[in-house]
Amino acid sequence: MKVMWRRVRNGDLAEVLPQASGVPPTSGQAVELASTHDVRRNVLRHLRQEIESSPDDQTFGAQIAENPAVRFTGIPGFPNTDVSWAYLWTLFVMDVTENDEAIEIAYVPNEKQNEANFFQQLFLDNRQMDVWIDLRGYWGNESFITDAFVRPYQFTVGVFENGLNAALRFVHNTRNRVGTLIGRVLVRGGQPRQNLIADDFTMNPRLKRSESVYAARAEEVPRLESSTRRISAADVCAVWVHGTLSCGLEGLKDLPTLPKIPMYRFEHDTFHEIGENASELARLINQLGYRRTYMLAHSRGGLVARFSQQALRSQYRRASKVVTFGTPHKGTPVADAANGGLALFMRAGDFVVNGVPFASEVRRMAGMFVGMDLPPGIRAMQPSSEILRTSALLLNKPFESWAGVYQDAGGSLGYGQDIDSIISGVFGQAIEHDLVVPTDSALGGNTATRISCAHFDYFKNPAVQNYIASLK
Repeated sequence: MKVMWRRVRNGDLAEVLPQASGVPPTSGQAVELASTHDVRRNVLRHLRQEIESSPDDQTFGAQIAENPAVRFTGIPGFPNTDVSWAYLWTLFVMDVTENDEAIEIAYVPNEKQNEANFFQQLFLDNRQMDVWIDLRGYWGNESFITDAFVRPYQFTVGVFENGLNAALRFVHNTRNRVGTLIGRVLVRGGQPRQNLIADDFTMNPRLKRSESVYAARAEEVPRLESSTRRISAADVCAVWVHGTLSCGLEGLKDLPTLPKIPMYRFEHDTFHEIGENASELARLINQLGYRRTYMLAHSRGGLVARFSQQALRSQYRRASKVVTFGTPHKGTPVADAANGGLALFMRAGDFVVNGVPFASEVRRMAGMFVGMDLPPGIRAMQPSSEILRTSALLLNKPFESWAGVYQDAGGSLGYGQDIDSIISGVFGQAIEHDLVVPTDSALGGNTATRISCAHFDYFKNPAVQNYIASLK
C-alpha cells in the first residue's frame, strides 16, 4: 500500500511522489525506494556509502534512518509532561530542478479503504501533539547534503471512507538547486518541560568513537582532565577548546602538523553554562602549572576560553593567550532559530568519518530536540544573551580571532553540512557568514583575520594550519 504524497503546483495537487509506507523509513528503504524510480543515480551511490560508513550500526544505517520511539515518563498529576518522539512509517523522495525556488508537498488520503493510515496511532493519544517533516537533501553531482526540519502550515483531521485520517501540507525553500529530497514525518507527543535535558547524553559515546577513529592523534593530544602533571619541561603549553556538540579531536584531526609545545584538549559538556565550563578549564590549566598557556578555541569554545582567561588571571595569576576560530563573540542567529535550531546544531556539528556523514548517536537523537528550549550553554550564544553582554563589559584582555566567509561554489564542500533553513532564512543575502556564525561576530579580536572557509573547515585552511604549527 502507498500513502498519498503529492507535489503541489500552482496550488493544485500534481504528480504522486515515489513513496512507501508500512515499513521503517531506514536508509535501506530509501535506497530501495530510490532505485525503483527515476531519481538521480548519484543519490543511490551516496545513500549506500552512508550505510557503509556505519557497519557497526545495523539498526539505524545512516542519517535518514528510523529512530524508534523515545519516551520520557511524565510527572504524575501534570498533563503533557509524558513526552515521546517517533518517526511514522512513511517515506517519500522527490526530484528538484533548477526552476524550483521552493516546493510544496501535500499528504492527501486518496479515500480508498485499503489506504495506509499512518496517522491512525495518533488519534487515540490525548496528549498535545506536534508534527514535523524531517527533510534530507542531496544536491548536485557531489551531493552537498542539507538537513532541515519543516513544520507543516496545514494539518487537519477528517473522515475518509468512514475512518479518521489526516492531511498536511508544507513548503520548503530549495533556492533553485538541482537535487533530490528524502522526507519522513516526525511526531512529538506531549509538551516537554523547559530544559528537559540538562546534560549532553551524547557526549561520552561521541568522544569514545572519536578517540577510536583518531587514536594516534588522541595519544598525541591527551585530555586535559586526565592530565595531572606536565608532559614536558617547557614553560608554555596549548589547550584545545572545542565547539558545540563536538570534541577536541574533530578539529585536531585536520592539522597536518602540531606545534612543538605540549598540547592538551579540554573535553566538556556544551549544554552546561559557559561560566561552568570556563571555571573548570581554568582550574585544570592551573593544576598543570605551565607559566603561559595558549587557548585555541573553535566556535562556542572561544567564549569558554575568554571567560577562562579572566579566571586564570584573577584567581590563579596565570598568563594566557586566547585565539578563536569562528566564535560567535556577538552571538549567532542559529542559536535564535526556534523550531529545530538545536537539532540542526546537532546534525551540522556531528563528525564525519572518511568523508561520509557518520550515523552517530547525535544524529539519531537530533529529532528529539525539535521545538525544545535550548540548554543554557547553547542559549548563551543568542545575540541577546546576558553572557554576551557580560563578555563585552568584562572581558577586555586582547585576543586573536579568525573569521570565515563561506562562498557557495555549487557544493564545493562535497559531503559537508549546510544548515539549510538557517542559511536561507536567518542570515539573508546581505550578511557574510561561515554557515553558522556571522563573519562580523567572529571578528571580535584585537587582531582579526578573515579567511574563506566554512564553519567546520577552519583547520583545513593552510593559513590556520601554518599559524598553529608555528606556536612556541
